[in-house]
Amino acid sequence: MRRIAVSRTFAGWQRCCALLDQLIRNGCNHKYQADDVAPTSHSRSQSGSGFGMDLAAAVQLARLRNRLSDYYAVEGQQNPLRIRVPDDGYQVSIEIADLAVSA
Repeated sequence: MRRIAVSRTFAGWQRCCALLDQLIRNGCNHKYQADDVAPTSHSRSQSGSGFGMDLAAAVQLARLRNRLSDYYAVEGQQNPLRIRVPDDGYQVSIEIADLAVSA
């Protein structure tokens, strides 16, 4: 996580770093709800619709996924751990990459 947080790819993306940290700390087997990841969860409107909160969670997760993809495409190519947040949910997975060097 530290390598990712201090990378150029994540520079200036503190919310993405905080969300990634939260997802990792809470465990890879935890299924997240919008309330768990929305940065605006404390300012939810009184209407109770929750639409803005779900949208905020979706936006933050999309940004995180994009940043992770960018990181592993360039700076993180040699990072043996791959952290992924699948498009179909909030469940984070951590995998070991095959970094075999071609001759």
